[in-house]
Amino acid sequence: MVIDNIKLGFRDLKRNTRIFILFGLLILSISVVLSFSTYALNLALKESKDTEVSYFAIPVSYEMKDFIKVEDRVDKLLKKGGYTKFVSEYVNEEKGIFIQIFIGKFQKSSENRVLFAINSEDLELFKQKEKTLKVVSADELDKIKFKTVGVNLEIDDDNLVFLEVAKKETSLSDFKLNPAELKDLIEGTKFTDKELKNGLDEEFEKAILNSDIVFKKHINSVNMTDVDFILKYIYFYVFLLLLAFLLSFGIFIKNLYKRLLREYKIHIICGATKKSIFIRNSVFVLSLAVFNFMIINFLNRFNYDIIFFLNIGLNIVFVLLLEFVILNMLIREDLSTTLMGGE
Repeated sequence: MVIDNIKLGFRDLKRNTRIFILFGLLILSISVVLSFSTYALNLALKESKDTEVSYFAIPVSYEMKDFIKVEDRVDKLLKKGGYTKFVSEYVNEEKGIFIQIFIGKFQKSSENRVLFAINSEDLELFKQKEKTLKVVSADELDKIKFKTVGVNLEIDDDNLVFLEVAKKETSLSDFKLNPAELKDLIEGTKFTDKELKNGLDEEFEKAILNSDIVFKKHINSVNMTDVDFILKYIYFYVFLLLLAFLLSFGIFIKNLYKRLLREYKIHIICGATKKSIFIRNSVFVLSLAVFNFMIINFLNRFNYDIIFFLNIGLNIVFVLLLEFVILNMLIREDLSTTLMGGE
């Protein structure tokens, strides 16, 4: 009996293909906005808990007499922690391509602290010069850590390839920096909250204290604009969209009952109940949920992350809400009397 009701449900779905596609697109638009805005909100809230310390370096001498000493101190500190990126003119000329150098634990499951970033079109040329390089997969990169140094992998990584460098290039002196490049490195240095609590930023400041570089320390206040926008506007928009969707779905179910009145008569005369009609109508709802779940996962590249679990939660909520609409309609309409008594 249940299987027969499910078959009838799929037949109803086939008869209302256009309506199904319309509701599918509507529920998909709600899911996309809600999933990705919640993901963005989660990131924004995480970042709001972080204290961002930045430095502005000012050379006070044309000649940096203590360059080697400062470079050595900074190098030793960066081996303890911290994150930075810089460019070395010497390395670029030696390798023949443009290279960004990242220092810090940017990989999730590796203790390596030096990465090269090059354009993807330069990879083959670089392989000819470096036989021992290792390409780091995108999944191994810590997106949050890269964001601290101003690199958004979700936007900027299309043409970038990250490589583990040879062991010989592990100290700042290996990159033969000039004073301007060392200044850029200092300005680009960031620390995690844990490192700040451990006083690593204070050690960093001591490393260049009383040198030919004077710097100002800035503790940046958190910008809550994105959080406020999501809470005030995005979620309100989603609420209105969901309300419109539920009302539209209720109208659709009511019209469906009117159109299938004669068929429901035969169905009930043959022994069907409201439960049978509920199961029959539920096929439409569950098909919508499966359609929405698969499309969102496809857009998210089938990643097993927070969006995946948000997707599951949203579809459960959608199913419960739509089933409630159907159930409410069945309770309000005395179908057994109406259908048995004729039109």
